[in-house]
Amino acid sequence: MSIATLSTLEQANFTVEQERVLTKVLEEDHQNLATKDDIKSLRTATKNDIRFLEATMATKEENQSIRGDIKSMEGKMVTKVELNKINNNMIKWIVTGIFLNVGVLYMLFK
Repeated sequence: MSIATLSTLEQANFTVEQERVLTKVLEEDHQNLATKDDIKSLRTATKNDIRFLEATMATKEENQSIRGDIKSMEGKMVTKVELNKINNNMIKWIVTGIFLNVGVLYMLFK
C-alpha cells in the first residue's frame, strides 16, 4: 500500500493491525487480477480459437456434402448378391455361346 493510503486509513481510525490485515487481503486479491498483458494474450488466444473453429466448420460443411453424395449413390450401388447374379448370367451366356459355336462347327464339318 502507498503512504497516502496508509494515511487515509489512519485518519479513519484504523489500527496498525487492521491496516496489515487489509494490506494482506488486498495483496492476495491483487494476485488474482488480470493484467493488461493477460488480457492481451487471452484476446490473441481467443482470436486463434475462433479462426480454428471457422476452419473446422468449413471442413464439416464439406464433409456433409460428401456424405450427401454418398447417400445419393447408395441407391445406385450394386450389392454382392446382385454381382453374383450378373456373374452367373454371364457364365450361362458364355457357355451357351460355346455350345452354339460347337454345334455350328459340327454342322459345317459333318
